[in-house]
Amino acid sequence: MKTNIVRYVSLCLVLLWMGVIFAFSAQEEKKSSEVSHGVVVRVAEVTYPNYKKLNEVEQKAVINKYFVPVRKLAHFSEFFVLGALIFLFMTTFAGVGTRYKFLITAGAGALYAVSDELHQFFVSGRSCKALDVLIDTAGVMLAAGIELLIFLKIRGVKGERQKPEA
Repeated sequence: MKTNIVRYVSLCLVLLWMGVIFAFSAQEEKKSSEVSHGVVVRVAEVTYPNYKKLNEVEQKAVINKYFVPVRKLAHFSEFFVLGALIFLFMTTFAGVGTRYKFLITAGAGALYAVSDELHQFFVSGRSCKALDVLIDTAGVMLAAGIELLIFLKIRGVKGERQKPEA
């Protein structure tokens, strides 16, 4: 019974997060750029020394320098969370091997990354980029890999196959 509740809740979280990603991807280019610009300004204020003391031209140069890396990190982060949630969902299936849980997570995340980019292709001002699919998939795989290591550590397992005790 407890496993079913965890499975249901984790599936709901996966679907909810997919909805969040879909909503971000549905933003037209102007809205998406405005949101990204606001995030980039906050990142610059925190990470760039004396950002607020720079003149407007210098601030724009910093923003331009940060813009692409911050957007790519956003892609990676969105899908990192998705990967963590999918792997959590997969852990509710006792009959599935640990390696397969990782592979299923990676495959499902990669497929969603492809569908996300295809979705953006049909949104005004947005595009479909193979690099973003790779970044998204890397986020999924890193999260699943970290969870896999934690899962194995908790279980005290060094791998799928263990030598029988003599």
